[in-house]
Amino acid sequence: MTKSRQNRRTCVLVLGMHRSGTSALSGVLNKLGVDAPATLMPAHATNPKGFFESDKVWKYQEALLSSAGSSWDDWREINPGWFSSARMEEFLERGLELLQEEFGNSPLFVLKDPRICRLMPFWKALLAEAEIIPKALHIHRNPIEVASSLQKRDGIDPSYAYLLWMRHVLDAEYGSRNLPRHFTSYTMLLEGWARVVTEAERSMKLSWPRLPELAAAEVGDFLTSDLKHHAERVELTLTNPTLSSWMRDTLEIVERWSRKGEDSADYPRLDRIREMLNASGPAFGGLLTRGRETARRVEMAKSELAASAAKIAERDGALESLRGELAKAQECLGEVQTAKVTLEAARDEERRQAQADLDAERAAKDKQIATLCKEIEKADAARQAAERLLAETLTKKNARERRLAEDLRDSEAAIATLRDELGASAEVQDLATRRLEELAAQLAELASTGTAQQETATQVPSLGEAEVRLGGIDAAHGEARLRET
Repeated sequence: MTKSRQNRRTCVLVLGMHRSGTSALSGVLNKLGVDAPATLMPAHATNPKGFFESDKVWKYQEALLSSAGSSWDDWREINPGWFSSARMEEFLERGLELLQEEFGNSPLFVLKDPRICRLMPFWKALLAEAEIIPKALHIHRNPIEVASSLQKRDGIDPSYAYLLWMRHVLDAEYGSRNLPRHFTSYTMLLEGWARVVTEAERSMKLSWPRLPELAAAEVGDFLTSDLKHHAERVELTLTNPTLSSWMRDTLEIVERWSRKGEDSADYPRLDRIREMLNASGPAFGGLLTRGRETARRVEMAKSELAASAAKIAERDGALESLRGELAKAQECLGEVQTAKVTLEAARDEERRQAQADLDAERAAKDKQIATLCKEIEKADAARQAAERLLAETLTKKNARERRLAEDLRDSEAAIATLRDELGASAEVQDLATRRLEELAAQLAELASTGTAQQETATQVPSLGEAEVRLGGIDAAHGEARLRET
């Protein structure tokens, strides 16, 4: 492989008017292995599957058009003098950097942006400077469908959209005549994409990195019928006398080229249409631009009015909703207030009942306390009486104990005398001894119970018994003395 062949790089320029299927076609090429730009423009609600378009290139071309006194929605010819101005040289330098940033050293990449249609002299010069071979893949769509899509997306009047469609299609065709190229339509792409890419491969003399049959599943998932929201039969457009003959003739040619192949015999006819379109720019451009600006302002005013009406309706709905919520809140508030009154009444009744119960309980407690106080007083009086009785009993007990002790001493003395008198009278002695022991035991028992009132009281009768027993001893003693005499 020679160095020149090794360094050969190819750019597939996807050329077509806005809303004409350029994104769908670029997406299919990407599935076939053609490199997409590095910084893809993010998907949008109007193009949910993506644009397959460089965000940087889009901003770059907006600046380029502005420097030429134009814009994406200007149907007039770009000033031919701009392509030979110093400004173009300035953009060429930035363009070389941009190609490197977006595509690096890719040998085959797709470059898509509808603005390129009107800037073909610039892009051919830029790609030649970068030593990249350009090949043009044209795609068009029924201008009525395009106009409907633009009106929905941007509010552009259909008559103005037709002028934009002709400008893009005619400038793209004229600017790519010396390039390998192929023509197709959005309808053909959706109905048979494999045939489109196969014929394009042959027309542009290149090879896709991936075979269509190997990419069929991916392309099938990507290229669905819901991508197209507006449909109009081409035959009806071509025979509609209310439409411009320029537009109908241009559509007839690109439709025929897409199905039967390009025919150079149509070049003069396309050139005349383009020349007349260019000539009408200075004559009617200002009027159309002012009219479009007025229409745009009217549309904006209508949109703002509709938005305001929608906001008012939304606010009215919100207000009605708030009124309903307020009524419910007031109803709930009434219920809450009723419940509050009921609750407060119940609480008051509970408080009254609780106070009554508390007062009754307090009265019962007071009565119990009074009764207990009386019982305490009675118990205290009984205690004092018992203490007095105990003191008296102890006094009597002590006196009796003293008398008993004295009697005991007298008895012992009498016994001693009796013993002396009786001598060895064993019977009398034994009897006196037993009674003396019994008496001593009783005295010991009385001495051990001196601290208990009840026991002391029970012992008091024992003192009498001791006296009786002492009486018995004295009687026995007397009897013994009588016997002796």
